Amino acid sequence: MPRVMQKFRQGNTFGTTTVTLLQPTQFKAKWHKARTIPNPYLTPGKPLDRERLFDPDEKWTGREKRPGMADSKESVYIRDLGKCGRCGQYVPWKQAHVDHIKPRATFKDKTQADVMGNLWILHDIPCHQEKTKQDLQAVTV
Repeated sequence: MPRVMQKFRQGNTFGTTTVTLLQPTQFKAKWHKARTIPNPYLTPGKPLDRERLFDPDEKWTGREKRPGMADSKESVYIRDLGKCGRCGQYVPWKQAHVDHIKPRATFKDKTQADVMGNLWILHDIPCHQEKTKQDLQAVTV
């Protein structure tokens, strides 16, 4: 500490030839006005975002058959503009299923089956069911 004092002390403060530290008393204090924050439960109007109820059909249960596929569904749905890969008709979000164009069982490396180029959106009924039957027949033959 004595060496620091000898090297950097400049009167009442510390500094170098180009920089000098200011004293806290050299700053004017700002007084902030107290304001009242309204209680969100007592104010009229629409409920807060955290208070809105979720649709149980849209709620994620925390389980996926294959991790990451729920994220892929949204990306593939947007890419395909919500159109079924088999019939070309519009598919509502709740009826849309992500499916592999080339069956996953045909890949040695299963991660290659899950690339975006091998995924498409299908109607739950009948398109996905028909595609699954067709894939099972091709695998068993």
